[in-house]
Amino acid sequence: MQILTNMSKAELDYLTSQPTAKKMIEKNKMHAINIAKGDAEGAAEFVASRKQEKQEAALKISDEGRTALNKSLKVTTEDGTMSGKVAVNAGKIARKIAAAKTQAQLRAVMAEIKGDMQEVKAGIEKGWCNEAEMDKLDSLMSMAQNRMGQVEDREATPEEENEFALISLI
Repeated sequence: MQILTNMSKAELDYLTSQPTAKKMIEKNKMHAINIAKGDAEGAAEFVASRKQEKQEAALKISDEGRTALNKSLKVTTEDGTMSGKVAVNAGKIARKIAAAKTQAQLRAVMAEIKGDMQEVKAGIEKGWCNEAEMDKLDSLMSMAQNRMGQVEDREATPEEENEFALISLI
């Protein structure tokens, strides 16, 4: 049995949809773990090692870190009311709009903008931001709607998905 490692579902879907198996065979040669047929113990060891790797890679926050994080998220004033600030990262959203290659990706950005609009609306009511933030979101939504006619209505390729995900993280 061969088990492929370090492969996303999108990459696997892309490889299996190819008309020939050439790319899949190349990937197998480079990244597959071979386990002999019927070797249940070897397969179990591999699964256990992968679980251990995932546990070691998990993010661990100490009690002090958790306290500091909670303190930075919740700010109370002297009279006991919550205070805060709501701001829109217009540059990041504009980069996402520009990076979108498919309508599905653009719809995801538009859904994010709608969610931000709800947060800004609540922030305006609480005095945490002003109408300028809502104006930014309105112009970004308009930009996304205009871009919708320029992108294709199709599935994104793995490369496009990776590029879009990278832009989302920046």
